[in-house]
Amino acid sequence: MVQKKCVKTPKKKAEKTRKKLEKKEILDKDYEVKKDEKNIYFPVKKEIKNTEIQKNLEITEKETNKKRKKPKSLKQALKKEIDSKDLKNLVTSFDVIGDIAVIEIPEEMREKQEKIGKAIMKVHGNVETVCRRETETKGKYRIRKVHPIAGKEKTETVHKEHGVNMKLDLNKTYFNPRLSNERRIISEKTKPREHIGYLFAGVGPFALVIAKKNPEVKITAVELNPRAYEYLEENIMLNGFTDKIKPLHKNVEELEGYSFDRVIMTMPTTSEKFLDQTLKNTAEQAVIHYYSLGEEPDYFEKPIKELEKHVENFKILEKREVLNYAPGKKEVVLDIVKE
Repeated sequence: MVQKKCVKTPKKKAEKTRKKLEKKEILDKDYEVKKDEKNIYFPVKKEIKNTEIQKNLEITEKETNKKRKKPKSLKQALKKEIDSKDLKNLVTSFDVIGDIAVIEIPEEMREKQEKIGKAIMKVHGNVETVCRRETETKGKYRIRKVHPIAGKEKTETVHKEHGVNMKLDLNKTYFNPRLSNERRIISEKTKPREHIGYLFAGVGPFALVIAKKNPEVKITAVELNPRAYEYLEENIMLNGFTDKIKPLHKNVEELEGYSFDRVIMTMPTTSEKFLDQTLKNTAEQAVIHYYSLGEEPDYFEKPIKELEKHVENFKILEKREVLNYAPGKKEVVLDIVKE
């Protein structure tokens, strides 16, 4: 705590006073504003002169603290914690899912992972937990496990996106926040009264965003992973979409008796395997959003060939590069219509 010159003002006049001090460029923003039952104390710069302050305001001394400056980047936050060589090689990109940050940390830097985690929390004040992501996906449901390295010991969170809440557990379900823009794009393409088949639904992100954007649609969300399905059911209720989204705990290969107007196939690694069964459940002139992995130099060549092997006649409405997947590979999507 330090003694600091402050402008004392009644609480009811605080906002007006603050704006005036800012306009005159004499408010010292490096120090904390203090208050008591009746008054607010705005720290001011040393060079302030009484003539610059309105007569009804009072300059006084008050104990206050210097604000801790929030680091602007992860590297800045780690500057005094990690040597320059390691700092140069550090992969500083990470995902924030709800209040959990997820980062990849190479094996040779694992001993510094707690410092890295705490630094992320300094940069992002809303993050309560930082997790290290495994290098590979594992198991039947291709989950890429995470391990808490700083903050609260948890892997469950609620992620907010496009006005909906998505509850999930990173160690039990698949979720990619980097598909947020793609979810927005698909939601804007849907039309009222469509019956949408959302395959490999996970915890339901595409369905939730679509239902929020277009409340007149009907969505059947298909998911096989039992834990992801539980979260899917919970998220439908959490957002009040029980009349719009029907969850279905089923293998896509066993899907029968549907006639979808639009299908979302968000499994880029194995979408082709499910194309034949999907086509049996689509109406004439149905739109299919087909996600796949493309390779350099033409990322769309492979996905187009996959479609040509299964779909007799189709027209490409749009094609988009979605995400970088691996060196020389990208996740892409082809929006096609059956003809």
